[in-house]
Amino acid sequence: MNYRALGHLTEAKDKLERAVQLDPDSQKAHYQLGLVLTALKDNDSARVQLAVASRLRSASDDKVAWVLAPPSTGTDHAANEKNR
Repeated sequence: MNYRALGHLTEAKDKLERAVQLDPDSQKAHYQLGLVLTALKDNDSARVQLAVASRLRSASDDKVAWVLAPPSTGTDHAANEKNR
């Protein structure tokens, strides 16, 4: 159920806080919680959640870019992975 879309912001906040507890690395949960907190006018908490979501997205993008990047010439790919 999309509590936020239905205007049930308090319920959405509760569910999303639980989602963040269960999966602290969920970029989507932090982002959605940030949006709900913004709608509830809890701007300081919203900024925190949106910053976490941004950091998680950047970390995820870095991992994807590294995995997709071809190994450099003359370098052992396994050695690169070990040093990361």
